[in-house]
Amino acid sequence: MPHYEKLASGKQIPDIIKNLTLEKLVKVVKDANSLYDQGQYEESIWWYDQAISLNPTNIGVLYNKANVMVKLCKYDDALQLYDKVLGIDPKHVSALYNKANLLVKIEKYLEAISCYEKVVQIDPTNIPALYNKRIALEKVGKHYGIGLTTVKQLL
Repeated sequence: MPHYEKLASGKQIPDIIKNLTLEKLVKVVKDANSLYDQGQYEESIWWYDQAISLNPTNIGVLYNKANVMVKLCKYDDALQLYDKVLGIDPKHVSALYNKANLLVKIEKYLEAISCYEKVVQIDPTNIPALYNKRIALEKVGKHYGIGLTTVKQLL
């Protein structure tokens, strides 16, 4: 059995999962978060998947798994998970912001700008979103060979 199929306590997964209750679900999520905090991203995925299978609309778990996928450079998976979060809660600022940052990373600047704008609509004082939106606007301008003022007019 692979090492990630054990809890930190050393217990095998089947013994823990077979009678999973809400209280145990909380423990599974804590274990996943603990593995994430320790940089054990691959291992944390299994635990997040267990939590998602029990509660597919748990925004916190979906969001955390999306962040793991970013760490593992699985960008398409991360975007899908951020979209699931936003499908449940379209005003989830952290998911919008992290999705925008990921879109910049993969050079989808116009989509990123749209996400940053949604963040700022929800939280007009979100300085990081305002700053990153400006950077994305500048990147669009350089990519298309146009000035920042023209880019803003196009949006």
